[in-house]
Amino acid sequence: MSSQFPRSTLLIYRDMIKSIKLFIHENRRSATLAMMRKEFEKNRKAKDINEIDKLKKQAAKAIADLYILNVKSQLPKDYKPQNIK
Repeated sequence: MSSQFPRSTLLIYRDMIKSIKLFIHENRRSATLAMMRKEFEKNRKAKDINEIDKLKKQAAKAIADLYILNVKSQLPKDYKPQNIK
């Protein structure tokens, strides 16, 4: 099972890079990529399964947050969500 961690971690890293390139404006892209790379390098030696799972969840949340920010930036300024029943 431990052989799956490097592969899935690499996939998360790749997905983060793709998400940043898609959703972050050019002015902030290089700084965001550098920050993301630094975080992955800082946690490279994590061996505890619980710690790795926690880091994966945080990375997945970051990808989702980038997507949400992108969608919100495309909404009209006067957009008001309606209550859904």
